[in-house]
Amino acid sequence: MTEKIIIELKQKAFAKGRRHFALREDGTVTADYRAGFRRSSFELDAALFEPTPIRDRHRAAVMLVAFVVLLLFDLGWFVLGFCEKQSDHRAGFFGAGFFFVIPMAICLWEYLKQSHNSVIFFSPTTGDSLVMIEAIPSRQDVDTFAKTLSETIFARREKHATPTPHDVVERLKELAQMREQSILSEQEFEKLKSQLLNTDGTGKPIGFGSANN
Repeated sequence: MTEKIIIELKQKAFAKGRRHFALREDGTVTADYRAGFRRSSFELDAALFEPTPIRDRHRAAVMLVAFVVLLLFDLGWFVLGFCEKQSDHRAGFFGAGFFFVIPMAICLWEYLKQSHNSVIFFSPTTGDSLVMIEAIPSRQDVDTFAKTLSETIFARREKHATPTPHDVVERLKELAQMREQSILSEQEFEKLKSQLLNTDGTGKPIGFGSANN
């Protein structure tokens, strides 16, 4: 029986294909990538991913520069064609100008394909990654999915292992990073921090460093 989906994210972008991510009640995460005739998918326990996502921004500057250079050459041939008085020479100039259209289109396609603003969850155990486009269908949708996934990762890690003081410090740092990236609000950060420190609501720890230890 397929577990119920808690939250999912569907993305479709020009030159980047389709992406579908889903978090299920049993704590598994599924990812499906489709681009042209290529397709890849996987399903993993959420606890295998790092809880703090990486925000990666990349621009394929080489492709953009190549596009601009070809565009200048192309415009140059067309200008020469308009200035040429003899019709046979003019046709040659125009033909040379059209010759650059195809490589220009390739450069533009590769620029759009390789450039991205991504939110990435990485699994050091398997090497798999959840690579979400930052603002599709909207940044709020992506942030909501990322926040829910991060909370699930923390919860499943807590369920399967008793944290040491060092683990608690590291996870507090991860929560602070998520707050700085605006993935968590101040209220959500304080709630998760309280859960992590195992407080009783008064600020007094009943886990690590209790008065009875």
